[in-house]
Amino acid sequence: MLLALWILIALLIIASLLPFSLYVKGARGTDFSYQAAFHWPWQALGIGLRRDAQGRYLQLLFGNRCLYERKRRKKIRKERKKKKKKKGGLNLFKDRELLSQLIRAGMRFLKDLLLCFRRPRLAGDVEIGFGDPAAMGVISGLVYAVSPTGMMLDDLRIRPNYVDAVLIGEADFSTGARPARIVIVLVKSIFYFPIVGLLRLFRRRKKTAKKKEV
Repeated sequence: MLLALWILIALLIIASLLPFSLYVKGARGTDFSYQAAFHWPWQALGIGLRRDAQGRYLQLLFGNRCLYERKRRKKIRKERKKKKKKKGGLNLFKDRELLSQLIRAGMRFLKDLLLCFRRPRLAGDVEIGFGDPAAMGVISGLVYAVSPTGMMLDDLRIRPNYVDAVLIGEADFSTGARPARIVIVLVKSIFYFPIVGLLRLFRRRKKTAKKKEV
């Protein structure tokens, strides 16, 4: 039993070091379609979601090959009665020091989380227009002034349309990370988030709520 536990822990550690990858492809013409895939490990096994004019499909992937595909049924939405929102909760705006600590911790967490992922890759060809030549000209001028590559992002080419309001073309986005790095960032975030301050605020709100009920 103990040996099996150690083997399971070793397998989990090895699995956390294997990278996963994310891939999203979208196209817009007369209709909007997209394909999103999550592959792990590397690009071997994956789960995909595809949408076209016929509907949405859930896919089981092996590399770029689809092994199984199933059409998703539309869920019938039931009308729910609107519940009256109870007043109360955590009012962070009254405690500005705690709010500033949360913002700083959140920005730091977001920065560390983004660094876990490899540099995203963009590719494709997109035509954009706002229907106002003056506005499109100002935006294009700003982009050309700031960006050394003009209307290019990696391998993504953006073609401005100065006449029509339009958004057509196709674009690909891909990135990836190792689960172990994300777990480390989540553990680190515990130490710089003001958890003690949040607990104290929650206790104060609970006490005031009890006093109001009495």
